[in-house]
Amino acid sequence: MFSLNLHCSILLITQYLKFTSISEFKSKAAELELIKESHPTFISLRCQQIWKKIYGSYKAFNLNTKLELKMIYQNDRNFLAQLVTHKIKLPNIKRIKIDQNKKEDYSVKSFFKYCFPDQVELFCYNWDHSNCNQTKLSFYFDEFKQVLPRVTREVFINNLYIEKKDFESIISITKARRLVFHYCKFDTSTKPTFYCSSPNIQYLSFQLCGQIDLSDWKTYPSKLRNIFKGLSESGLKSCIQTLNVHRCRLSQSKVRALIQETYGLSIDTVNTEDWIEPLED
Repeated sequence: MFSLNLHCSILLITQYLKFTSISEFKSKAAELELIKESHPTFISLRCQQIWKKIYGSYKAFNLNTKLELKMIYQNDRNFLAQLVTHKIKLPNIKRIKIDQNKKEDYSVKSFFKYCFPDQVELFCYNWDHSNCNQTKLSFYFDEFKQVLPRVTREVFINNLYIEKKDFESIISITKARRLVFHYCKFDTSTKPTFYCSSPNIQYLSFQLCGQIDLSDWKTYPSKLRNIFKGLSESGLKSCIQTLNVHRCRLSQSKVRALIQETYGLSIDTVNTEDWIEPLED
């Protein structure tokens, strides 16, 4: 922080010599303060200070940082509240895992709006779903859709009720190579439409989404077929290499048959056996 402050001070003194009035100098001072507060080094140091104050330990905030916040824990709520109160956007880090503990949490909503990094490799939302009943994603979605394109490797979302238009949007705007819906419910009784200007999803998972209390794909296989139809008519038709439908109550042969009924969609691997969890590294 010292070197950054010194740099700004030198700039300020240098600029002062060019000004003819105190008001011009004050204006430039305010401008430099904003530059300093938006500098990645300054932001990282602020995050470290807040973390140290709340948790009593050191945590780096850099490209290797893995941040996990569970809203059942008071310290995690306090840390998130500090970020939100001061509207501190996290620096680019490796991973964010955040679990809510109530269905509509305004602090989490604000975290997505103000504090999510410009880029993160791995993003997992609501993995520890035992803390909360299934949430309607629509409460968070205006903010949520802003953060999805910033994730580069995996988006993992769990235990959410997702309206059809939001389901369409998630698949359309995700730029990560892996997109995982885990124990989510969405309505695809009619064909969804995906608008993918820059398709990049190579691994798509609907693990547990076909369960009887969710989409019930065994009874209504047309709901899964409609997803395939939507994909076949989008830029993703030749992009997806692996489909995971573990514990969706459909055999691999049945899923492949549904894919074959959809003209133009080609998926190399259909996985019905392997349980997956959020990527860690």
